[in-house]
Amino acid sequence: MYFILNVRNIQNLIIYGFLNSGFKMNKIFRIINEKFIKYIFILFEICLPKKNNYWVFCSWDFHFHTIDNPRAIYESVKSDNKICKIVLLKNKNKNYKLSEDELNVKMINAESLLGAYYLAVSKVVLIGYALFGLSSYSKYLTSKHCVVQLWHGVPLKKIGKLFQGESWWDDETNKYSMLVSSSKMDRVIMHKAFHPIQISNVIVSGLPRNELILKSANLLPDDLFNPVRQLRNQIK
Repeated sequence: MYFILNVRNIQNLIIYGFLNSGFKMNKIFRIINEKFIKYIFILFEICLPKKNNYWVFCSWDFHFHTIDNPRAIYESVKSDNKICKIVLLKNKNKNYKLSEDELNVKMINAESLLGAYYLAVSKVVLIGYALFGLSSYSKYLTSKHCVVQLWHGVPLKKIGKLFQGESWWDDETNKYSMLVSSSKMDRVIMHKAFHPIQISNVIVSGLPRNELILKSANLLPDDLFNPVRQLRNQIK
């Protein structure tokens, strides 16, 4: 307990203040930083309890918010103040302002100690691609979390373990708690692609992003509606 309290004191004194903005570094320093964060994350992962109401969402390169299927889940819970929603960002847009209905949301630089802290304490982790793509240290996540693989489409091509040459799947699919699928056939393929998850944990729910596709454009958040607005202006 004394050790854990000291880790939290370090987090309070250092992480919240200095490191939230991440490092601006050259390639060598970036490598050093990644190794440093990796060991701190492993320490956090071992020592810190998981919080059931903390949900982490992945992001993609060149985007300042989560997108695709994780974004659809985010949109469904963004106004729920009981859930602390953490978006681990590959690229942080300092000009992005949360809307009034985005409650209890934290936009965090993935490659920072604050990002490592929030990933370590969040019980729910929602991803739309390989777990290791979440951050440089996320592959060290343990089975203490509920990892939900939402993927980013239907398997029209070989994916996961069905695609030869991507050896990292063996290190992460045993950490998955749930998969989503679009149909009974899709369920079978997803199960094969990401086993050893039990097929009972592969849910035939349809892709969450379809909810956004079917929603009136005027009800979409601004960053999703802007491309629609641009397209409408071009075809006028």
